[in-house]
Amino acid sequence: MVVKSSVEAFLPEEVSIDFAMDTTAFRTSYAHAWLGATLSRTLLFFYGVLVVTVGVATLVPIGGIDMSKYGEVACMAADDGREGGAPKDAWRRAAERIFPNQKSSQDKGCPRCAFLGLAEEGLIVGIPRGKYTNSADNKRYAIRAVELLREQPHLSDAPHCLWRLVVREEPDPDKSHNNQMDVVVSLWQNGDIKRGDGVEPLGGGVRRGRAG
Repeated sequence: MVVKSSVEAFLPEEVSIDFAMDTTAFRTSYAHAWLGATLSRTLLFFYGVLVVTVGVATLVPIGGIDMSKYGEVACMAADDGREGGAPKDAWRRAAERIFPNQKSSQDKGCPRCAFLGLAEEGLIVGIPRGKYTNSADNKRYAIRAVELLREQPHLSDAPHCLWRLVVREEPDPDKSHNNQMDVVVSLWQNGDIKRGDGVEPLGGGVRRGRAG
């Protein structure tokens, strides 16, 4: 037995049939639209989760930061320097070992000068202060990164965030880092940076100058 709606009860039979068909079609169309909208929202949700996951993975790799090649060079050079090697020579030897067939990588200035700037300020454990670099900019970046790590050690797991904080007051705050943070973070995580207890304030005499 088919029970008609209150509207259909007052309609002629042929109109009632058309009305019922239109109502069914409307319900079907509505169901399809609802299903499509729900599917779209679901897909957008999972896309958002994917974007966030990839973004976080980029900033904070699982298990902490993976030490870059230049981070390896820095830690190796720090060991060499503690054994008496001059910091410049220690970096060169370490770079030749990590990049045996890549002269341009061996000679790359920014990470080297970040390391030498830290050594110059006496911030690398076991390496005495001295005059090791003319690169004021890379030295300043590295020193500022150490200052931030002393205040917020968790930044060692987010080198890109650390860099953004380092350069936010620089003339070019959108500048991309060129492995300077790999050097600082790797030395920090390896225990090669003085953490600040009993260490004099940083940055004395550090000036803006050429970056090479």
